[in-house]
Amino acid sequence: MTVALSGTNGSSFTLSKTSVGSIAVSGSDTFTVGPDLGLTAGTYTATVTVSGGNGITAKTFDVSFTVNPATYGISLDPTGIHTFTAATAGYGTQTAKTVTITNTGNQATGALTVALSGTNASSFTLSTDTVSSIAASGSDTFTVAPKTGLTAGTYTATVTVSGSANITAKKFDVSFTVDQQPTYGISLNQTEPYSFPPAIFGYTERTTETVTINNTGTQATGDLTIALSGTNSSSFTLSKTSVGSIAASGSDTFTVGPDIGLTAGTYTATVTVSGGANITEKSFDVSFTVTPQSITAASVNGLVKPVTGATPVALGSLSGG
Repeated sequence: MTVALSGTNGSSFTLSKTSVGSIAVSGSDTFTVGPDLGLTAGTYTATVTVSGGNGITAKTFDVSFTVNPATYGISLDPTGIHTFTAATAGYGTQTAKTVTITNTGNQATGALTVALSGTNASSFTLSTDTVSSIAASGSDTFTVAPKTGLTAGTYTATVTVSGSANITAKKFDVSFTVDQQPTYGISLNQTEPYSFPPAIFGYTERTTETVTINNTGTQATGDLTIALSGTNSSSFTLSKTSVGSIAASGSDTFTVGPDIGLTAGTYTATVTVSGGANITEKSFDVSFTVTPQSITAASVNGLVKPVTGATPVALGSLSGG
């Protein structure tokens, strides 16, 4: 019997033999058929026919073979931009980001190059700068991480994976922010000793001074305490003795003033604002003078007698020549 190929692409296939010797009754024999090597992209078809003499009816079947075009490509995970968790100046080693390269083609990638570029490229570190060829449907990984010791600021760079002319480079951005060391502090708008306007004994109105507390740090102050101390601390009054936490760049106020009903004399005290261990307390002094009431004229035994600088007393108690 004869084995033959025919059809449009008959020459694109190969038979293991083109003839088969006589097969005995109930016997069998075999041959193979397969596509040739080196075929270009496309679909190939042919017909295999087995024929012979002695009244043998020829038998046929069709074969088909598709050659897909060679494709090359890679993808990265992550894409877009990867932002590392922010850290405070003086931070330690940061967690590296694992990057996965996937071969999206049907051919091996060939060797790949990994590189950093951009304004702050030197502020990041790659685990490798080369990746061996990745087989079709395969993948490989590398890591990228910010370096230690960076000062306060935001750092950015671009990670690029490239290869031969067949590979379209893929890239993504990285960003890392270093915050300043937290600072704590307060200031008072009143720093020098403050003297309230003097008053005459018997005054009925109290003058108060408004004091502003400013947060000069980068962190909230925490709760603050306002206190009076010193020889005459009980002769002054605060509008409040505590202030809730003040946010960074924020402020709050309180007032301080002398009490009503003080006798003649000079009164002094110290106003102190303090907080937790991170806050350096701030203080300033206050003073207030009460002068004796002056009697410009008093009628004593029908005479007008000037009396100055005396402590006021009821006129009915005056006596003398």
